[in-house]
Amino acid sequence: MDLIIRENSCSFLYSDVSSNNLSVLPDGLFSRNYKINKIQFDRNNLQEIPVDLFAAGKNLRKIDFSNNNLREIPELLFNNTYNLRYVHLKNNSIQGIPNQFLFSTPEITLLDFYHNNLSNMPSDLLKKTTKLKSL
Repeated sequence: MDLIIRENSCSFLYSDVSSNNLSVLPDGLFSRNYKINKIQFDRNNLQEIPVDLFAAGKNLRKIDFSNNNLREIPELLFNNTYNLRYVHLKNNSIQGIPNQFLFSTPEITLLDFYHNNLSNMPSDLLKKTTKLKSL
Protein backbone atom coordinates (compact mmCIF):
# COMPACT_ATOMS: atom_id res chain seq x y z
CA MET A 1 0.00 0.00 0.00
CA ASP A 2 1.33 3.46 -0.85
CA LEU A 3 0.84 6.27 1.62
CA ILE A 4 0.07 9.53 -0.19
CA ILE A 5 -0.21 12.83 1.67
CA ARG A 6 0.09 16.13 -0.12
CA GLU A 7 2.83 18.39 1.22
CA ASN A 8 0.54 21.21 2.40
CA SER A 9 -2.33 19.04 3.62
CA CYS A 10 -0.73 18.02 6.93
CA SER A 11 -2.50 19.91 9.68
CA PHE A 12 -4.26 17.13 11.57
CA LEU A 13 -3.75 16.19 15.24
CA TYR A 14 -3.88 12.41 15.04
CA SER A 15 -2.82 9.84 12.46
CA ASP A 16 -3.61 6.13 12.64
CA VAL A 17 -2.33 4.00 9.78
CA SER A 18 -2.21 0.79 11.79
CA SER A 19 -2.68 -2.58 10.11
CA ASN A 20 -2.18 -1.33 6.55
CA ASN A 21 0.73 -3.54 5.52
CA LEU A 22 2.94 -0.46 5.01
CA SER A 23 6.55 -1.29 4.30
CA VAL A 24 7.95 2.20 3.57
CA LEU A 25 7.27 5.66 4.96
CA PRO A 26 8.04 8.74 2.86
CA ASP A 27 10.88 10.98 4.07
CA GLY A 28 9.62 14.03 5.93
CA LEU A 29 6.05 12.74 6.10
CA PHE A 30 5.19 14.92 9.10
CA SER A 31 7.91 17.52 8.61
CA ARG A 32 5.38 20.34 8.09
CA ASN A 33 2.77 19.31 10.62
CA TYR A 34 3.48 21.17 13.85
CA LYS A 35 0.08 20.24 15.34
CA ILE A 36 0.18 16.46 15.27
CA ASN A 37 0.33 14.90 18.73
CA LYS A 38 -0.37 11.18 18.23
CA ILE A 39 0.83 8.81 15.50
CA GLN A 40 0.13 5.11 15.21
CA PHE A 41 2.07 2.94 12.76
CA ASP A 42 1.61 -0.32 14.64
CA ARG A 43 0.92 -3.68 12.97
CA ASN A 44 2.51 -2.88 9.63
CA ASN A 45 5.53 -4.22 7.79
CA LEU A 46 7.94 -1.35 8.40
CA GLN A 47 11.64 -2.15 8.33
CA GLU A 48 13.00 1.35 8.82
CA ILE A 49 11.93 4.81 9.92
CA PRO A 50 13.07 7.92 8.03
CA VAL A 51 15.28 10.06 10.28
CA ASP A 52 13.32 13.25 9.50
CA LEU A 53 9.86 11.75 10.00
CA PHE A 54 9.13 13.98 13.01
CA ALA A 55 11.14 17.06 12.05
CA ALA A 56 8.25 19.30 13.14
CA GLY A 57 7.22 17.12 16.08
CA LYS A 58 7.31 19.69 18.83
CA ASN A 59 3.74 18.81 19.89
CA LEU A 60 4.07 15.07 19.39
CA ARG A 61 3.07 13.21 22.57
CA LYS A 62 2.67 9.57 21.54
CA ILE A 63 4.05 7.31 18.83
CA ASP A 64 3.46 3.63 18.29
CA PHE A 65 5.65 1.51 16.00
CA SER A 66 4.81 -1.79 17.72
CA ASN A 67 4.52 -5.03 15.77
CA ASN A 68 6.62 -4.14 12.75
CA ASN A 69 9.95 -5.45 11.42
CA LEU A 70 12.18 -2.62 12.65
CA ARG A 71 15.83 -3.52 13.22
CA GLU A 72 17.19 -0.11 14.17
CA ILE A 73 16.07 3.34 15.24
CA PRO A 74 17.63 6.45 13.68
CA GLU A 75 19.77 8.25 16.25
CA LEU A 76 18.09 11.64 15.78
CA LEU A 77 14.56 10.38 15.15
CA PHE A 78 13.17 12.24 18.16
CA ASN A 79 15.18 15.41 17.71
CA ASN A 80 12.80 18.35 18.39
CA THR A 81 10.14 16.15 20.03
CA TYR A 82 10.34 17.95 23.36
CA ASN A 83 6.82 16.98 24.47
CA LEU A 84 7.02 13.30 23.57
CA ARG A 85 5.72 11.15 26.44
CA TYR A 86 4.91 7.67 25.12
CA VAL A 87 7.04 5.58 22.76
CA HIS A 88 5.88 2.09 21.85
CA LEU A 89 8.40 -0.05 19.95
CA LYS A 90 7.50 -3.51 21.23
CA ASN A 91 7.51 -6.65 19.11
CA ASN A 92 10.14 -5.65 16.57
CA SER A 93 13.68 -6.85 15.90
CA ILE A 94 15.51 -3.81 17.26
CA GLN A 95 19.08 -4.73 18.15
CA GLY A 96 20.41 -1.56 19.71
CA ILE A 97 19.47 1.87 20.97
CA PRO A 98 21.38 4.86 19.54
CA ASN A 99 23.36 7.13 21.88
CA GLN A 100 21.31 10.29 21.19
CA PHE A 101 17.97 8.48 21.06
CA LEU A 102 16.27 10.40 23.90
CA PHE A 103 18.40 13.54 23.82
CA SER A 104 15.45 15.88 23.05
CA THR A 105 12.71 14.10 25.01
CA PRO A 106 12.70 15.41 28.62
CA GLU A 107 8.98 14.64 29.07
CA ILE A 108 9.17 10.92 28.22
CA THR A 109 7.28 8.80 30.75
CA LEU A 110 6.94 5.46 28.93
CA LEU A 111 9.46 3.71 26.70
CA ASP A 112 8.34 0.25 25.57
CA PHE A 113 10.99 -1.99 23.95
CA TYR A 114 9.39 -5.25 25.06
CA HIS A 115 10.14 -8.27 22.87
CA ASN A 116 13.05 -7.00 20.79
CA ASN A 117 16.60 -8.27 20.24
CA LEU A 118 18.39 -5.58 22.24
CA SER A 119 22.06 -6.27 22.74
CA ASN A 120 23.27 -2.81 23.70
CA MET A 121 21.92 0.18 25.56
CA PRO A 122 23.97 3.36 26.03
CA SER A 123 24.93 3.89 29.67
CA ASP A 124 23.69 7.51 29.64
CA LEU A 125 20.45 6.80 27.74
CA LEU A 126 18.24 7.77 30.66
CA LYS A 127 20.33 10.74 31.79
CA LYS A 128 17.83 13.41 30.72
CA THR A 129 14.67 11.36 31.19
CA THR A 130 13.85 12.26 34.78
CA LYS A 131 10.10 11.66 34.27
CA LEU A 132 10.41 8.11 32.93
CA LYS A 133 8.06 5.78 34.83
CA SER A 134 8.09 2.67 32.67
CA LEU A 135 10.84 1.02 30.64
